[in-house]
Order: sequence, then structure tokens, then C-alpha cells
Amino acid sequence: RNVTGVQTCALPIYTAVNSPVVYRGDRLPKDLYGNVFVAEPAANVVSRIIVEDDGTTLQSRKAYGKGEFLASTDERFRPVYLSSAPDGTLSIVDFYRGVIEHHDYITEYLRDAIASRKLEEPRGLGRIYRVMHQTTQRGPAPSLAGAPGATLVRTLSHPNGWWRDTAQRLLVERGDKAVVPDLTALATSAPEATTRLHALWTLDGLSALTPEMITRALDDRSRDVRVSAVRLAEPLLSTNAALQPAIVRAIGDQDWNVRAQVAATIGAMVPDARIQAAALMLDRHGDEPVTVDALISGLQGQELAVIERLTTATAQTPMREQAIAVLAGTVVKANQDAAARTLLDWASDDKRPAWQRAAILQGAEVALLAAAMPGSRDRKSTRLNSSHVSESR
Repeated sequence: RNVTGVQTCALPIYTAVNSPVVYRGDRLPKDLYGNVFVAEPAANVVSRIIVEDDGTTLQSRKAYGKGEFLASTDERFRPVYLSSAPDGTLSIVDFYRGVIEHHDYITEYLRDAIASRKLEEPRGLGRIYRVMHQTTQRGPAPSLAGAPGATLVRTLSHPNGWWRDTAQRLLVERGDKAVVPDLTALATSAPEATTRLHALWTLDGLSALTPEMITRALDDRSRDVRVSAVRLAEPLLSTNAALQPAIVRAIGDQDWNVRAQVAATIGAMVPDARIQAAALMLDRHGDEPVTVDALISGLQGQELAVIERLTTATAQTPMREQAIAVLAGTVVKANQDAAARTLLDWASDDKRPAWQRAAILQGAEVALLAAAMPGSRDRKSTRLNSSHVSESR
């Protein structure tokens, strides 16, 4: 009703965006799979966003340059929830209200407009839309609640993500360890990466995931499986010494997403191993802002120890410079007084290489003067000339 795909205008600013969902169904055109859909009830639209990997991060763009995926001239159309549906389509929940503003924000003009169009009525109603394509043939109704464990394990390979999620949830809720051998086989030999992923996470939910399985998954051909393997290793890193070298080896992974997860997971290591792994990661990838941010979030006050390890190397590299600067800025901004005094002592030490002292001062500049972080697009230069250090002496 009054809802159509509109290709004549695009919403430039979202004020009430909600319910982002990645479409993982199997009954709409394939080019929609993996797209992100978001609802905007204030503007009566649903937008479609295409997400792409450029090799260094994820980039998003609206699917239509001058339009939205769905728009309505019905001012009561208020999409507030989106979901991939069991039948493979996309569901939209419509709040169906003419008024969504808080009372405090309704001006006299809006009050009169609301009254003249009776937008305060009706109440207590709503609508659910099913998004279909002209070629769509809806899938069968699910009947998984009473399905045996073997059936649920097979359902982890279903092309519709809703079915896979539901099967995984039911397997974990039942806690039936009889399915562990079948899950283990799927985790290692299923042809689809999504199936291997679900098998690994189901094993984790059943407390049946072993360090050997994780180590094997760290070498999986799918980057998504490797990312999950790194994440799944976290609870075991403090008790299983054999896993730590495997995670450290993943620092050399060629995929940026895996490295970012490794950076975040390093924080789960025991303190000594954490410092060593963090320094190695920053030494190789200190110029990757996302990786650095993920790593620093888990250092837990050990930034100074990592800087000390990084400064044992005298050779100047962009990775070391930026890593030292960001770590120094974190120390100063976090009011780590003793560590900050140590950093300033290092910055004034003539025996230290000038590039190291400049990087420390750059970090202090970031923290004290709200300057742009090293490596950010807002910063015209990510390096301080070493002459700045000598001039300040």
C-alpha cells in the first residue's frame, strides 16, 4: 500500500536510522546478498547499502545514486525493524504512526498540521511487509524445533542464513554432545565457509571446541573462518600456551581483517606475551589505524612497556614512528602520570635517536593539543622532522 521503489531522490541525512540488517536470504536476487539495509522512519524510507572490501578496510556506498531501495508517500509509513525472513525474503515492520516526535519537539505549526490530518490516529496498529522479487518463489516453512540433532547439523549448510542461525541456536540450547563428531567433520571439511563458521561456533557453544581445532582453523582458506578462529582462541590463551604462538603467527596474515582481529585478541594474552606480541604487531603494522586502535584497546596500561620494546630498534620506519606516537598519546591522555614522566625523560634524552624522541613528542601533541592522530586523514603530515627536537632543546 503506497509503498514503492523510488529512483527519483535520495535522502542525504539520516536522523532516526535503525535496525541495520545484512541480507542473508536465498529468495531475492543474488546481488542483494550481503547488502546492508537500514530503516529510516522519520523519512519513510528503507535504504540499501553495498559494502565492499578495498583490501585495507570496508567501504560502503548507497546502491542508488538518486534514490532509495524503498520509499513511501504515506506519512504513516514508519519502518522500525528489518529482518531476513525464514522464507528467504526480507521483512519490514512498520510502526504505522503519523506522529513519532516527542511532545517537547512539536511546535504549534506541527500541532496544527497533526490535528488537520488526524495524524495522531489510528493507534495500536502496525504493518509487516514482505519484500519479494517478481521471480521470487518463497521457501518452505521451517520446522526445526523438534528436528533431531543430525537434521540440525545438516541445516548448518542451508543457503538461508535464518535457517543456519536457528539450527545453531537449537543445537547449543539442547547441549547434546552426541552431535560433536558431525560438527567436527563439518568444521574441517565442509565446502562452504559459512558452514565451517557455524560448525566452529556451535562447537564453542557446546564447550567442545579444542585448541587443535582452532589451530587448524587459523590456516583455513577463508579469511572469515580465520577471523573467527582468532576470536575463538581468546578464552583459552591464558591457559593454553600452545595457542599463543599460533596467534602470533597470524600477525603475518595477508588479510587486514584477520590482522585487526589478532590485534584485538592480543589483549587476552598473559601480560608478558601480550607485550611481546603487541610490539611485533606494531613493528609490522603500526601504520594501520584500525589495527593500532584494536591493539591499544587491550593493552591495559602496558603502553609504556610496548614503547620501550619498540625503541630498542634504532632503525626508523613509518610503522614504528606512528606506533610510538599513538602509544605515547594514549599514555598522556590517560593521565598515567608516572609513565608520562618517563616518556618526557626519554624525549629529552640526547642519546636516543631523534626520530624516537620526535614520535614521543608527537604523541604528547595529540593528547594535549587535540591534534589529529598519526595516520589520520586530517593530519597533513604523520611525521615530525627530527630538527624539531633539536630546536626545542
